[in-house]
Amino acid sequence: MKVNKTTPKALWRDKRLIIPLAVFLAIALVVPLVLSFTMHVDLLSKALGDANGWLGFWGGYLGAIIGAITVAVVTSIQMRVQRELHRETIKEQRDLQIQSINEAAELNDKQQREITVNNITLQKLDIITEHLIELMELNTTRFNIVRRIVEYNNYNEQILNDKIQLFIQHTKLDKENLEDKEVKDFDEQLKVIKEKNMEYLGLTDELKEEETTYRLKIMALSAKVLSESLLVDLESTIEPFRKKQSEIVTDIYDQIIEYDNYLRLLRMQKNADSLPTQPSLNFDSIDSYSDDFRIMTNDLVREIKNNTREKLSSFLNPTSHWI
Repeated sequence: MKVNKTTPKALWRDKRLIIPLAVFLAIALVVPLVLSFTMHVDLLSKALGDANGWLGFWGGYLGAIIGAITVAVVTSIQMRVQRELHRETIKEQRDLQIQSINEAAELNDKQQREITVNNITLQKLDIITEHLIELMELNTTRFNIVRRIVEYNNYNEQILNDKIQLFIQHTKLDKENLEDKEVKDFDEQLKVIKEKNMEYLGLTDELKEEETTYRLKIMALSAKVLSESLLVDLESTIEPFRKKQSEIVTDIYDQIIEYDNYLRLLRMQKNADSLPTQPSLNFDSIDSYSDDFRIMTNDLVREIKNNTREKLSSFLNPTSHWI
């Protein structure tokens, strides 16, 4: 607040008051001198009354005039002081009002910024939750596809084992004394085995294409979840989930390739010697992967929902950090 400089002392230094005050002082000094000389003028000496009486008259008369002038001057000074004080007060009030308006505007801007940030954060958290639910659906579908691949691979494995047994039986026969019917039966059985093998290979290839499509969708959506998490400072929470999901996706894919190689070797086998090692991909391993992923996703979604509730509570009760 500014110091008020409008005081009577300051007003006495005002140049606009110097001339009137000088005139007033001159009159106050000159008038008594003039009267003292004019008392002896013949014209005035003929008036009734003695000198003392006239001096008393003029003293009272001029004293009243001087008093009136003094009152007028003092009143004028006081009114001017009051006007200046009033102007200063109005100016100070206006400055305070402007300051209050600016502070209120700044606080309102801060509130609006925080409201905007909170809205964006809540939207991002909802989007991340939706993406995680979608990821769980994609992975569940992929697990089901892999189960069917394993199912057809088991059929193929059984067919190829039947083919090996057929070759073993055929090897034990006396080929020189084989009748045409026995040869024909062998050829027919071998043909049926090959047809079934080709049928299941075709079904498996279709499923592997489906698996690839869903695997790529999972990878793309997982990258999107990471980018969204960077905007709401959830990278440290999302990254372990993505790492574990990537391990599951990669492990299953590697085991599918391993199973393909196993069947390829089995297809070339014609005896029971040095059979290839059976791969580890089976229904139990898929169920284990599926359960791990489901639990991991549910835990992460629950954590994000708690985070959302905290953000929403802060958004609905902003007084503590806006004051």
